[in-house]
Amino acid sequence: MKGTKILFHISWLTSLYFLFVALDTYYFKFDIVIIGIIRELITLPLMGVQLIIAVWSIHSGIKDPSKIKGYALWTLIISICNSALVFWSFIS
Repeated sequence: MKGTKILFHISWLTSLYFLFVALDTYYFKFDIVIIGIIRELITLPLMGVQLIIAVWSIHSGIKDPSKIKGYALWTLIISICNSALVFWSFIS
């Protein structure tokens, strides 16, 4: 239970980060160099983290089906939706 809860919190925090990146890209458009550097250094690793979290949630849901009703399901939904939106933003 504790592992899936931690994954859930990591998942929504990374989603929050990508929301701030999208807001900066399309709405605020800050031209501060340090923000751009930090954004470039963190974005790709967090995209990988989202995919790892999705796989880990599927694994924990298969391993213990009672977890699929709790944090594992919501973690999976958040990470798949966020990964899809981030990869879609690269295509469009």
